[in-house]
Amino acid sequence: MEMNKSKRIITTLLLCVICFGAFIYSRGEIYWKLFVEISGVLLAFSAVIIAYVGYQIQDYSRRKEQFLFLNKCLNTNQNRICDFIYENARKGKDEGKTPYLFYKEEWMRSSKELVPIQSISLKAGTDERVASKKRTKIERQFRKLGLLPNCDRSMTDNLLMFTDVRLYDAPSYFCDSFTINENDEIEVTVSKGSYFWFVNTCFPFGFEAAYNCYCNYKMRNGLLRLRKDFPIFEFRNRYSSFGIVTLVVLVNVDLYGNNEELQNFFLLHKRGTGVSESQGMINAVPGCTFQPTSGQQYGGLQNELDSEGIAFTITREFMEEIKSLEEFSFQTSPDRIKNEPLLKIVQNNCYYLGGGINPINAYFEMLTLLFLDMNNEEVQGYFGGTTLETIREGLKPNEEGTIFIEPYERDNLLFYENNIKSTPALKEICHILLENKTISGLINRPHNPPMEQERARD
Repeated sequence: MEMNKSKRIITTLLLCVICFGAFIYSRGEIYWKLFVEISGVLLAFSAVIIAYVGYQIQDYSRRKEQFLFLNKCLNTNQNRICDFIYENARKGKDEGKTPYLFYKEEWMRSSKELVPIQSISLKAGTDERVASKKRTKIERQFRKLGLLPNCDRSMTDNLLMFTDVRLYDAPSYFCDSFTINENDEIEVTVSKGSYFWFVNTCFPFGFEAAYNCYCNYKMRNGLLRLRKDFPIFEFRNRYSSFGIVTLVVLVNVDLYGNNEELQNFFLLHKRGTGVSESQGMINAVPGCTFQPTSGQQYGGLQNELDSEGIAFTITREFMEEIKSLEEFSFQTSPDRIKNEPLLKIVQNNCYYLGGGINPINAYFEMLTLLFLDMNNEEVQGYFGGTTLETIREGLKPNEEGTIFIEPYERDNLLFYENNIKSTPALKEICHILLENKTISGLINRPHNPPMEQERARD
């Protein structure tokens, strides 16, 4: 597009000069000398324009190539970028703690009893956010870095124009505040808007970090500007998406089909190339953005949150990502979820593990743990049986990636905590499970499983 524009400019100038020259030549020698002098000025001016257009084309190509490179780094080498961010946060004396997510001490359940997700209070924000026609402060500051190929368009537009990522402008919930009091009562203040608002205000944190990590060597020892000017623990300075990452633990799996040896397993997800974040990375499953489950109108955000809460979202994503049922994708019928046996199972057997801020894109992630007892006939119905073989066959992942099953053992938790392909959320979950003594009894004793493990180690 830029190349065609420059060709049109150059061609127009040349045609104007030729036509004007032919006209002057027909008027006589005096006019011809004047034309030669004027032409010299015009040609010099044209050379400047051509040089400028050439620079614009070259700069556009450079920015496009750099944008694609940074996007690739953010999806394939998060480990290095995260290490860079952690080091940068230590230099900036960040108020949060980490091994993997940024969090406040009271947010994590590493040494405390787990909290049922049904006890989490979701509170509607006092003022629903309204998209402004003007760019947010974060967008305006990020634009000055010159990391977008087309600086006149948003982050979302550039991702859609230059990458293969699938983005949908769906309604989404945002985390405005997150608190846990001394009685372990959890309250999340939630607002509602567009998923694109999240992409436009949170992805710049990741792109700036990737740029300073890989390209801007002069700034590698300096503080990341966006994180300095827009502290990540102040949720309302951006549209912080509300992610829910759930590790599913299958309890009492029959190894040999004769009920003589029962073991516990957990499910993992290797993300595909079409997802918006962490392509090719390994994560707990289901993992999702907290979004409205249906398009039903409830007469206000608070009623909506009371009717379709966290368990609704986990149930929907389980059916979509693990069972690949399209009817549970965006805006399914709320009655369909309410009538699903899995909803009650999730409500009674899912627990809050911790919460933190994603180090890359600076959005809130809630970590949960779901126990599914294979002795429960309703649970068996979702996997086709109780044996390891039937469970493997019963997994039907959708196009977002592949799902595999691992023994719930200490060595595996350590492996995925330290795996460079694991997302920060999965690393944090494994860390909490290894530290929390109240649930350590569920970890299997070391054994040799009868079937070859489907590790994603390559």
